[in-house]
Amino acid sequence: MSDLTAFKTTREDFKLFKRTFMEWRAKFGLNDWEVTFSWEEPDGHDACGGIARNAPGRNAHVYFYKTWGQPVTKNDVLRTAVHEFSHLLIADMEHLAGQRFVTENEIDICRESLARRFENWAYPVRHG
Repeated sequence: MSDLTAFKTTREDFKLFKRTFMEWRAKFGLNDWEVTFSWEEPDGHDACGGIARNAPGRNAHVYFYKTWGQPVTKNDVLRTAVHEFSHLLIADMEHLAGQRFVTENEIDICRESLARRFENWAYPVRHG
């Protein structure tokens, strides 16, 4: 990325990114995941963020890049947070897909877990 096309994110952008990611994590009940964040320079490709997931360990590291190849808008920061969150949301499914052998029961659990998360997000159960 040349300096002519480099657009810098701010500390406020990073805070908004983290806050938005964690709001979506809470909305979908992924509270069993340990999530860490870093604000750093991109690693050679034109992206706004990234995520490294360890589904069996239930931990993820989310990256927000200091330099983008496009102008930085609030909407794009929000979209980037949701995009990276979506990778966390399907992490279990992706992990199963990469296994040499997966049982029907493991697929059922993963599918129903994702369906239940959407159900709870769209129509939360109200107690009391």
